Amino acid sequence: MVKAGNFTVELVEAKKKVPYCEYSAKATNGTEQSLVFLDQGDEYYVRVKSDVREKIMCSVIVDGENLGYTVKLGSRPSDCGLWSFKSGRSINRSLKYKGQSSSSSSTHHSQEAHIQCKWIDVEFYEAVRVGTELRTDHLPSYTKEASYKEGREVVYKEKSGKTRTRHEKGKLLQRVSLGYCSVLEAPELCYNSFSNDLLQ
Repeated sequence: MVKAGNFTVELVEAKKKVPYCEYSAKATNGTEQSLVFLDQGDEYYVRVKSDVREKIMCSVIVDGENLGYTVKLGSRPSDCGLWSFKSGRSINRSLKYKGQSSSSSSTHHSQEAHIQCKWIDVEFYEAVRVGTELRTDHLPSYTKEASYKEGREVVYKEKSGKTRTRHEKGKLLQRVSLGYCSVLEAPELCYNSFSNDLLQ
């Protein structure tokens, strides 16, 4: 779990909803980064949580690619995947890790690393209420170059009513980052929770 201010981010296994074990890595600038190691084909959700009393909005960015929707957070955490909405039903499908590729990691993170990590970034915003809006269908979209694809695990929720309260993003409150990469890059770290000096 990565906690920054009033906000937390972690990866959870899609079926059991159990958080993945995280490891600590030290970048050359002295900062600590949290990493999760995944096997190719692992399915997961990005769990986001806010300790702020007011409603919060957040966007999830996986390896530089926005998942294409915003989450309205209250007192409960939310598990974010490939979300869609159709005919009154919310569909939240897991993200499936494709394994390491030759593409570069997100540009605002270190590029020179012993382990070439991908990054999950979550941006938390103030939620500004602006009225109501009709519920409309929303389909997920992602590029073939994305480091993930649709998983098999899915959560359905029926939504009642044709309208909902509409919120827009206000002030950016926090950006939280969590690194992830293939366990094949550093298999010895599966047994060592004190993995320092990995990132250069």
